[in-house]
Amino acid sequence: MDREIRREAGRQYIRYFRVWFLVLGILAVLCAALGILRLAAPREGRGSQPSVSGRVFDYADVLTEEEETQLEQYIARCEERGRFDIVLVTIREDVERYGRWERVMEGYADDFYDEHDFGYDERHGDGLLILDNWYEGQKGTWLSTAGQVYARFTNRDVNRVLDAVEERVEEDPYAAYRAGIDAACDVMESGRGDFRIPWPAVVFLPLLAAVIYAAAHLHQEPAGDTTTATSYVAGGKPTMREQRDDFLHKNVVTTRIAKSGGGGPSGGGHAGGHVSRGGVSHGGGGRRR
Repeated sequence: MDREIRREAGRQYIRYFRVWFLVLGILAVLCAALGILRLAAPREGRGSQPSVSGRVFDYADVLTEEEETQLEQYIARCEERGRFDIVLVTIREDVERYGRWERVMEGYADDFYDEHDFGYDERHGDGLLILDNWYEGQKGTWLSTAGQVYARFTNRDVNRVLDAVEERVEEDPYAAYRAGIDAACDVMESGRGDFRIPWPAVVFLPLLAAVIYAAAHLHQEPAGDTTTATSYVAGGKPTMREQRDDFLHKNVVTTRIAKSGGGGPSGGGHAGGHVSRGGVSHGGGGRRR
């Protein structure tokens, strides 16, 4: 007897929720199909070619030829994975003879990126340039970001790359630059999901679910109201009991909430936003060591 009751309860449960089971099944099939299509689709390739070949420009001569080659190969793999250009430039110049260190380093990095047409998706598009100065008394690193890298990088992300470079650059420049490249790739990959549901799915799937639900309930007649607001009130008319609140003492305490200031955005990107002399939007930052 108990077994029959349980079976009947299970049938009633499935019958009652059959529409939602159907909707969830359709959604699961569609999401699986979208995932398969995305995996099968070819990855977006490079849409821009720089005016110079190579990604490592060791004007300060701090890397061996073998290390330059290894960095070039490593950068190529990272670019394919992250879909943004990565450029490394080392110099040994007295930049302060032209002005303030920060301003000159920023302009040098931006101009190098712009003049050589870097950008993974388009000219002056997605990319990052690491500029490292080895001039005694003016050593330091500067980052120039563009495109989606500029949109993604926060002040914290910029400092993360700078920390990675600065930690070992004096002892092992090759390892330091590779660590900085790793940090930049990690930032970009953490902000770009591998699976995204296209906007048509977001729009039409809920609509499809609503249509199915409505079609399944067309044959049902709406039930009439069995009770009203006055069903259980004597005489059918509600009465309001007198209610009064007496305030013997009233103390109002107000607290002013100050807006936080200072610092850069922590999750919205656009760290160090500015426009270069070439009219290109860049971000980034840097510091001396």
